[in-house]
Amino acid sequence: MRCTVAGPLPTDARTLMRHFGYTEHVTDGMGLTFVRKAHEAAFPRFHAMVHEMLEGGFAINMHFDQANLGEGNHKYVWAYKNPNLEEENKRILLMVDKLKYRLSRGEYVLLEELTPAKPEKMGLIAKLFRIM
Repeated sequence: MRCTVAGPLPTDARTLMRHFGYTEHVTDGMGLTFVRKAHEAAFPRFHAMVHEMLEGGFAINMHFDQANLGEGNHKYVWAYKNPNLEEENKRILLMVDKLKYRLSRGEYVLLEELTPAKPEKMGLIAKLFRIM
């Protein structure tokens, strides 16, 4: 699935993708790539290839890695046509719109890496006797 983030933008694509919760993923010959876990486990995850455009924006070619299949998830239809993927594209575009709006109002925006909240760890006994 392809998503275009129109410029002008306050910073480069790498900084924005990290601000959106992505981690840089080093791959040979694929350029600038990022991943973002959908859950606490390594898979499933969103895999995004980013191409900066001359106009100041960038294009994201994204797919959904359901599992670590060794050869990749690229040949499967569900990797590109997935409701989770559509929601992720909407999330990114909404974050960009909010960022541009805040900057247009003269607000100071700190572009820092978003880290997902980790769930509180509970032991087996605490889980068994948890009060609802």
